Amino acid sequence: MWLADAGGLEAVSLRNVAGELGVGPMRLYAYTATKEGLLDLMIDAVYAELLADTPFGSSEAPLAWRAVLSSFAEALRRASLRHRWFVGLLGGRPHAGPKALAFYEALLAALLTTVPSLELALDGARVTSAWAIGALHTENNDLARRADRSEHAEQRELWPWLRDQLDTGAFPVTRRIVENFEHPSDAETFARGLTCILDGVAIRLAPPRTAARRTKRDAG
Repeated sequence: MWLADAGGLEAVSLRNVAGELGVGPMRLYAYTATKEGLLDLMIDAVYAELLADTPFGSSEAPLAWRAVLSSFAEALRRASLRHRWFVGLLGGRPHAGPKALAFYEALLAALLTTVPSLELALDGARVTSAWAIGALHTENNDLARRADRSEHAEQRELWPWLRDQLDTGAFPVTRRIVENFEHPSDAETFARGLTCILDGVAIRLAPPRTAARRTKRDAG
């Protein structure tokens, strides 16, 4: 993984890995014969980190479903910050390595301690995962743009045009965002989004009578 951490996925090849290990590429064929197989091994190594980084991956006392999903999303973000390349491999083909399977088994088992059905546990895990992956792709792209000096130059060139557009008065909400809105940090943005997602899951998990009362109250 160290090659990808330093140089991105384009730096990963059987030849480069063999060179770092000081062995011939043929020695790696006992583990994988393709770059795709090598990526699968790297992905599974990250899931081993995720399993160790979440309370439901250990033998600690059972957690409420909200704490389980929160720790899942937050651990996913920490892993993605350590391994920027990992974000690009999220949301594609299924991850089915032994550590990945163990991670999701632990996640669902932890949810089932406080969620009444497997269907609802899967719904909660899926929506949290889908939102987190999208949020992490956005954050990763933002980090890449901040590090790109040419992107900074383009933004400086764009600003006079944008300012002229805002001065027309046709975009009052956009002007409020640009001039007055306090932009949160990446971590705070992620936490706020996660809260919104989990609040939605809470409504889905609420007993029918409670959900009906909320609907009637909100409508009234």
